[in-house]
Amino acid sequence: MTGILDSQPDTFYFNAFGYSGKFILDWNTNKFICISDPNIKIISPSYNSSGSNVNNAPFTFFIIVPDGHKFRFDLKVKTKINRAYGINPSGGGISTPIDLTNHEGYSSRSYKLKEITTNKGEIINFNYEETSVSKNFPNVNLNKKNFTPMVGSNYVPNQIGVSTYYFATEQPFSYLSSITYGDTEIKFITSNRIDLKESKKLDKIQIKYNNSVVNEFNFNYAYFIGNPNGYNWDSFLNYKYYNTGKTSNELTHRLKLTSFNEQTLKPYIFNYNTIQLPKKTSYATDYWGFYNGQLDNNSFFPNIYRFNIERGNTFYLNFEDNNKSPDIDFCKAATLETITYPSGGYTDYNYELHSFDNYVTPPKEQGSLESFNISSGDGNPSTKAYQFVISEGGGTIFKGGALLSTRGCNFADLYDNTFIRIEHFKPSLIPLIKNIMDNSGYNIMYAVQNRVNELNPPVTFPLTFDPSISGNTNFRF
Repeated sequence: MTGILDSQPDTFYFNAFGYSGKFILDWNTNKFICISDPNIKIISPSYNSSGSNVNNAPFTFFIIVPDGHKFRFDLKVKTKINRAYGINPSGGGISTPIDLTNHEGYSSRSYKLKEITTNKGEIINFNYEETSVSKNFPNVNLNKKNFTPMVGSNYVPNQIGVSTYYFATEQPFSYLSSITYGDTEIKFITSNRIDLKESKKLDKIQIKYNNSVVNEFNFNYAYFIGNPNGYNWDSFLNYKYYNTGKTSNELTHRLKLTSFNEQTLKPYIFNYNTIQLPKKTSYATDYWGFYNGQLDNNSFFPNIYRFNIERGNTFYLNFEDNNKSPDIDFCKAATLETITYPSGGYTDYNYELHSFDNYVTPPKEQGSLESFNISSGDGNPSTKAYQFVISEGGGTIFKGGALLSTRGCNFADLYDNTFIRIEHFKPSLIPLIKNIMDNSGYNIMYAVQNRVNELNPPVTFPLTFDPSISGNTNFRF
């Protein structure tokens, strides 16, 4: 980046026809050296150590391998940093590490193979077509801060809340259009696509000899169309000084290859999982970014209450409905399932979730609603069924009220044996619940039941509390 100190040399990687490696600019000699193989020679005639070319960036590299072949790479794509911007909780700007006001910045440069000169003097040329500039989805970082004043202090910093940082890039696309070698030409014929409007899709590969077509391959496509429903981050696509210009099709459509064939031969056919994907901006993703079907997720923040964080901490209440657990059925959405060959044979593809044992994540069922019945101490059922949320260690969320039936009870013990049983909760929550119930005037029985079969991994808490040693006549333990 012009005008900004560079703390380390750039590393260049190359790969062509079985030759690969990496090289850097030696700042002491102002020459490029291959650090993966000292027998490979790197030459850049366009590089000027005085910085007379734009941004002092090389436009061309010649890579000469020990076999004597020479590969020419030309600069084809520069990914430009369009905007780095921050907004504090009050709506004001935040300074960012990259100053784009006085400097033009690029996050990467791509060099493509332009020419091969063999050790016999034969020349193979590679030609490209370039598209218009495409603005990428921005990288958005939300940083939520919360401060608790020290004892005796009422000071709260004005940066409390969510700070938003944007980082956006743009670049054209460069596609191989033809390869020429003597009287032979290979043409790559492309057309527009609607899921990325500046991009292209490959429709045909055509092989010519002396300007006559001798063979060709045809490619056919369709689109996965995403579910437009559910929460998403569309509102972050455009912000101060930056507009991605994405169309609705670009947010919901994804290109898929359905078949290809060689000239008049029977095609290869590709079949995919039919579960519908969400929009590209959907929050319905698991911890690793795969689709998990949770369209009600309202952000990428996980619900950390599912990791045994007590609900007494209200800092994360905005995310308590988010479910980031993986789901194999939704994870397989739109994946390749079958390839059918021209011969009639086929290959099926089966998938499974990644596995690991160095950390525990809650299963998808944790936090889901389940029905339960409330019964009296004599076993009389309640007049209604209610629902609760399975939650490992984070407490159980009850949806609805608790209406108890007194059917079959004598007046004298009308409420003596009538209770609500709460299954599986943190022992550390007992004081909190007792405090609430002490002020409510109701009797309640707490028993941590052996419902560990629904939890993954199983947890072992004390199963019951003896009422004879509770010392509290208002509660049954």
